[in-house]
Amino acid sequence: MTSGGNADGANWDRDYAAMAGALVNYVQLGTPLGRSEGTEIESIVSSLSRRDGAGDERQMELAVAWVLRNPQPLPLDTPSYGG
Repeated sequence: MTSGGNADGANWDRDYAAMAGALVNYVQLGTPLGRSEGTEIESIVSSLSRRDGAGDERQMELAVAWVLRNPQPLPLDTPSYGG
């Protein structure tokens, strides 16, 4: 395992945490996820600090569900994370 990663080699640095937090906001835009799905993704993102990869698949499923509800690109602000 490398510094800042989990056992699968995923990068769990501050940018990843910020990106995951932004996802919680994004899925509330346009045609948002349902209330229970929104709560679920918030719970998944808040548990990311455990760095065990739990919830990764479900987080991806919920992100895809939001994209399918919003097939047209939405204008987004420049993210605070990344290079």
